[in-house]
Amino acid sequence: EFVAKFPKLTFILNHAGFPLRGQFDEWHKGILALATCPNVCVKIGGLGCYDETNWSQTEIDTYVRATIDAFGVDRSMFASNLPVDLIDIPNPTLRYDSFLQAVNGIYPPSDIQKLFHD
Repeated sequence: EFVAKFPKLTFILNHAGFPLRGQFDEWHKGILALATCPNVCVKIGGLGCYDETNWSQTEIDTYVRATIDAFGVDRSMFASNLPVDLIDIPNPTLRYDSFLQAVNGIYPPSDIQKLFHD
């Protein structure tokens, strides 16, 4: 409701809405609702940083793809969560690689370029 009151203002949802392990359905319902607002974009990063253990690649794939499918590639972007990510993932390229693995072969190269750069 809040973002709909300000249609000329762009909002960016950080960390894909801070999903928590085991709460996909509730999180997804909120993501789908926010995605109906064309003035909301999403940064995908920091997935699992609030859970006690790192997420598996399957969990990352599920949340990344659900987020992109809801918002589309033109309103989605990958982001680091540095330096906080260094607490759980000492090599930041591992986070990048997990995002790339989540989209590689699922989305066309032009869409992947948008998610990581444009």
